[in-house]
Amino acid sequence: MDSSWIQSVDYDLLDANATMNLKDGSVYEYANVPSSTMIEWEDADSPGGFHNSHIRGNFDAVKR
Repeated sequence: MDSSWIQSVDYDLLDANATMNLKDGSVYEYANVPSSTMIEWEDADSPGGFHNSHIRGNFDAVKR
């Protein structure tokens, strides 16, 4: 994933959980993310912008 602040996003298809690893070492887990949303996120020109517009605030999140 090409982003200035997102290191990677891992997706568990069985649980529909997305784990976002930031370059500063922070880790966020988002619950019940549809696989279609993950595909869009991975293909987004701006993964950070997609996160801010479509992920944050729309899915339950836990900071680990």
